[in-house]
Amino acid sequence: IEVGDFDYAKQTWPINDTSAFYASVTSPLNTSSNQTVLYAHNKNNLFGKVKGLETGDSIVITDNVNQKYTYTLSSRKIVKPTDTAVFYEKPSSPVLTLITCDGLFDENRELIYFSLTGASK
Repeated sequence: IEVGDFDYAKQTWPINDTSAFYASVTSPLNTSSNQTVLYAHNKNNLFGKVKGLETGDSIVITDNVNQKYTYTLSSRKIVKPTDTAVFYEKPSSPVLTLITCDGLFDENRELIYFSLTGASK
């Protein structure tokens, strides 16, 4: 996972066909509060397989110091690419949000929300 810093001059986020990105304007993975946003293309080697996840399914993410975070899918939402409100949401409990392309010509974005359900070393 690479760090994605918004380019204010170009009004774009970095993205490529080989990496997922952490949106640096959101909180890092934690067990206390706020939201962590990861985004990637809807390709099988990236977030393409998250389309098969259903409410109640869990995922585990391991950070760079081997802390494991378990998240459970709680909801999904489709938005336009211009809807950037997700980057500024500040929930009181830890939330992981995955963003990927959606629609016939990738004209939309799917937001997939996960609640923290566990953490361990």
